[in-house]
Amino acid sequence: MKRTNLLPILFVVLLAAPCTAYAHTTWIVDQGGGADFATIQSCIDDPTVLDGDTCQVNTGTYMESILFNGKDIAVISASGPENTIIDGDQAYFVVRFVSDETEDAMLDGFTIRNGKNSGIYCYMSSPAIRNCAITGCGSAPHSGGGIYCDHASPLIANCTISGNRADAGGGIGLLYSSPTITTCSITNNSATVAGGAIRCMLSDPKITGCTISGNTSSEGGGVYCMDSSPAISSCTITGNQADYVGGGVFCTASSPAITGCTITGNHANYLGGGIGCRFHSSPIIANGVITRNSANSGGGIGIEDASPTLTCCTLRGNTADSGGGIFVLFSTTPPILTNSILWADDAPEGGRSTSVKRVSPCGTAMCRVARGAYTLTHTGP
Repeated sequence: MKRTNLLPILFVVLLAAPCTAYAHTTWIVDQGGGADFATIQSCIDDPTVLDGDTCQVNTGTYMESILFNGKDIAVISASGPENTIIDGDQAYFVVRFVSDETEDAMLDGFTIRNGKNSGIYCYMSSPAIRNCAITGCGSAPHSGGGIYCDHASPLIANCTISGNRADAGGGIGLLYSSPTITTCSITNNSATVAGGAIRCMLSDPKITGCTISGNTSSEGGGVYCMDSSPAISSCTITGNQADYVGGGVFCTASSPAITGCTITGNHANYLGGGIGCRFHSSPIIANGVITRNSANSGGGIGIEDASPTLTCCTLRGNTADSGGGIFVLFSTTPPILTNSILWADDAPEGGRSTSVKRVSPCGTAMCRVARGAYTLTHTGP
């Protein structure tokens, strides 16, 4: 009888086996029962739920706080944030990514609410947070009412972050972090100290295509930057308010790049209704529209010991007691304006001051500058 060599067949079977063994699984979570799991955390914790798997959560309000425990899994809602809610019931954090989770760890399609410190906390991790509504979270004296990132680089996309509060970063608080924040609505958040919408501390986020509106703080009603270099592009920053400096954006010792943004209708009680720059900041502002902002000084842009560069910008209809468009104080290196328009900015106390000491005029090239557009002042000897 002819003998058949089975080794090649066995080799092929062994090669094919891993493909079957590591197929990803979708697990169903339903608090009403009749599914694989009744809670989100039990799905995450189960040892048979592996990296690459999905916990699909059915409609309901889930009274729990969840911890991803280092698993790179997707936790997604079956019917969107309007119908699927994770309520932290005043737990410190509603959702935590604190164990080196990667971008394969995903939270998608939930309302996150009622976290005492923050809605979502990311530490040393880079998860993806998509299509979520984070609301009603945070409290003083904490940072990052909606989302708090510490040494983290998450993707935050298509989220609504509203009605949160903190000492710093009412909507989002960042420390040593570089998240990507894209196509989000960050509205009606508050901070007692800094960054009604976003506070950047030693952080370099990318903020693209976002609407930042109706936020309040002492400094940086919209965005606050300290020792940071955020890239802010194609955003609308409107209707934010600061008790002191930087109604729309405030930067100190920072070099943000603000490109293609509309900054309108913001207010600061003291300096920089649209943008406030202080203490060795050198922001680059390009292709932007800065309009209808107001402050005591520098309705459009208020500058104190800083040197911004403006290219292809329009400042129009901003108001202040001094420097309707731009107000410059104590700056030995003047702002540089190129291919920009300052027009119809109102300053009852005068625009271009002639009684300045030890301050050079603004460097302007190919610009159209109207009366009342900017004030340069120096109160030293």
